[in-house]
Amino acid sequence: MRISASQDGTLSGTIDYPDQDVSGIIINAITYKESKLHFESTGIPGFCDGIMNKENSEITASWNQQGIAPLSLVLKRTR
Repeated sequence: MRISASQDGTLSGTIDYPDQDVSGIIINAITYKESKLHFESTGIPGFCDGIMNKENSEITASWNQQGIAPLSLVLKRTR
């Protein structure tokens, strides 16, 4: 997953699904407020909700995709 902020603070991003051999899917909606992350993708229909830890080093999240059991994720910054 890649998320970036424009100068006005608007978030945009893409996500890869290696297990489905798909990359660069556009994230259609992203919000981050008070340590809570939410994003949605229509390219592969699904959404993710997560919470940033107190150290601001990782987000514990759940990915929800139609027809598939929710998947627990730990998202860490790689840069």
